[in-house]
Amino acid sequence: MQGGDEGPVFFAIDGTWAVPLGEADTIARGRRAALHRVYETPDGRALEEGAEIPLGSLVRVRLFVYTEESSPEVVALRDPLPSGFEALDADHDTTPQAALSALMGTGPDDDAVDARAHHAMRSLGSIAHRSFRAEATSFYFDRLPVGLAEYTYAIRATTVGEFTAPPSQLDALYDPDFVARGTVSRLVVVERE
Repeated sequence: MQGGDEGPVFFAIDGTWAVPLGEADTIARGRRAALHRVYETPDGRALEEGAEIPLGSLVRVRLFVYTEESSPEVVALRDPLPSGFEALDADHDTTPQAALSALMGTGPDDDAVDARAHHAMRSLGSIAHRSFRAEATSFYFDRLPVGLAEYTYAIRATTVGEFTAPPSQLDALYDPDFVARGTVSRLVVVERE
């Protein structure tokens, strides 16, 4: 206090409550939708939990969504990025179809499409908007298609270390009961030999 002023002093404190990731995050959850994330090498081999990924490597992220009924309107699919990775196509230089074709190694003149891209190609029309941010990649939909859909994008390993990817999340803006959650994943980035 200055100059002998006495009286009450008020402070405003702001905080955020966060619960650490734990055993419950190893189980996928959802009543009306299912969500599953798979990390793969560019040639389609699944990366097992804790597999070593060389620095600078491309990793394909495949998000599978399954619904047996029509979804509510305005749905968001958010996939948090593990630290030490960055999403590619962050400048939105390409359309979702062009980005997926490049990721799968096909071009506009190719007559055949890699069979692994079948569900992802079929699901492209449902994407209303996509967002690549430092902390997460998000896909937004006016409505999800019924059945199995796949949303695929790429990340690149940028930092050496062991990283945790929080679970993917699916939710509807106007229906709080339409939610699904994937599982936590662990990725290890090592120096190139």
